[in-house]
Amino acid sequence: MKKLFILLPILLLTFACKFDNPQEREKPLIVATTSILADGIRNLVGDKAEVVSLMPAGVDPHLYKASVRDLDLLQNADLVIYHGLFLEGKMTEIFEKLAFSQNLINVSEDIPNELLLRSGPEAHSVDPHIWFDVSLWAMAMKRASDELINWQPAWESSVYKN
Repeated sequence: MKKLFILLPILLLTFACKFDNPQEREKPLIVATTSILADGIRNLVGDKAEVVSLMPAGVDPHLYKASVRDLDLLQNADLVIYHGLFLEGKMTEIFEKLAFSQNLINVSEDIPNELLLRSGPEAHSVDPHIWFDVSLWAMAMKRASDELINWQPAWESSVYKN
């Protein structure tokens, strides 16, 4: 009887947990690192996917450190989209590791170096806040749009292209 009292709560907790099975999802899960990026991706995909932001609005992405829950979310996502340019500085190593097993899009990858704002005395570092420049943000969203269509060719007619 004592074993039953110990076993019963364990069984209840086990079956009460929600298991995220990608095959049982109605829509693909896209994880964008920041809320501003998630908003941009939602505008591109509409209702074709569930888009969630890893970091809540107001969180400094330069200082953000992923929790175990965040790592699970990234690993269970169908697609991960990030800014790049070291905006998510403490997550760079995570993206490098995820690249072996996960679909990733770095939205700043195609922005020409000469268009990026430089800061500092030697101007080695670039300003990663590309959404402040409409033309740079448009390039980032164009890359995201192209990569989304490469990832899901059936979306070509419905993904917004700017």
